[in-house]
Amino acid sequence: APIPEETSQAVQQESAEDARASALEKKLAEAARYEREHPDDFAGVIRWFEAIRSEGQGTEYEIRAENELRRLDAARKQVLEAVIAGLTAEAGQLQQDGKPEEAAALLLNYKGPHADDTLEKRKELAEEIVRRDEEAKRALREKTERAQSRLNDLLRSVAADVLKSDFAQAMMRLDAAESEGEWQSVEPELQALRKQVGKVSEMPRVILDSFRGDQGREIRVLFSTGPQLLKIGLVGQDGRVRATPAFGPSHAGKARTAAAK
Repeated sequence: APIPEETSQAVQQESAEDARASALEKKLAEAARYEREHPDDFAGVIRWFEAIRSEGQGTEYEIRAENELRRLDAARKQVLEAVIAGLTAEAGQLQQDGKPEEAAALLLNYKGPHADDTLEKRKELAEEIVRRDEEAKRALREKTERAQSRLNDLLRSVAADVLKSDFAQAMMRLDAAESEGEWQSVEPELQALRKQVGKVSEMPRVILDSFRGDQGREIRVLFSTGPQLLKIGLVGQDGRVRATPAFGPSHAGKARTAAAK
């Protein structure tokens, strides 16, 4: 007896579904093999399972492919995060070593696994390093300019103190300045100024010591009115030198008005 038409169509449909299932099963096996052979090619593996999902719509293979895609997405994120974390740690060490340019270059020039997948994130991190470095340099320039301006004001004040022989006040100004953090960028200049003030403050003593070595001797001393020949007498603790002109009455003058021999 002939096979009923309905039965024939059912057999044909079942046969087509079996063939479709067989083809999809084969593709699943091929996708798994490709993943084993190319573990770093997430994009390629994902394309395999996306194709299976599309071809297997309405079947268990759509669900199986969808599960694999979710697994791949989670694994991909984990691997990419690990790559970025490693690069970020290396770049951070370079920044700590004062090499921000090298840190940015490390991120931009990475050619290792998943370089394409991490490119956008690496660019973002490199741009942030460059931005922070520029901000730090700008802040340092502004701080240095402020410190230099204050140093110039301090120089004028200290110079005025020195001209009045008020070395104690000059040193007090320097002590106060050194106690403030704003002076760090001009610390060498500040120390040089302190050293010079210290040297100048010693000049009266140096001159007096010079005259003490000449007590009882005749020497030529330069005054504002011109040179005079004097016989050096007593050199007092009050900073004055008693001397007798070689050609006239005694003369007493402050040691700081006379030149050392």
